[in-house]
Amino acid sequence: SLDNLPFRNNAFDWIFSWDVLEHLDDDCLAINELRRVCKKNGFLILTVPAHPFLWSGEDIISCHKRRYTEAHFRSLVENANLKIIKLTHFNFILLPIIMLVIFKKRLLNQFDSNLKPLPKLLNNFLKLIFSLEKSILKFINMPFGLSILCIAQKERD
Repeated sequence: SLDNLPFRNNAFDWIFSWDVLEHLDDDCLAINELRRVCKKNGFLILTVPAHPFLWSGEDIISCHKRRYTEAHFRSLVENANLKIIKLTHFNFILLPIIMLVIFKKRLLNQFDSNLKPLPKLLNNFLKLIFSLEKSILKFINMPFGLSILCIAQKERD
């Protein structure tokens, strides 16, 4: 449980939490627990789903408690006394298409999941899109996207 990790203080140089915090009742307690087990000058790589207005059947099926605004997520990280190195949205190329799907399903009152195996050709196309995004994010932070990425550092105990 992220409420009480079975590790000593300052145990890890790197901590990865990808799409976890949105599942928890107390994300503040969880991020402080991640900070506790991170070494001084260690790093946390965190991702969460963005934009509460995009709440959909995928969130319900995935047992999400919330989606984050950039300001809310920044505050959560900074209140844990972590220094933000990079904070950006990602999965931005597909955002308009996903928004259309979500809003169409809302109009039709459908809250089922879109999760299903993809054809290999489509999967390869998505890999190409994410590779392109990765290249772009090396140079700029995006103000919009389906998810938020944060690279943070623990500077002090």
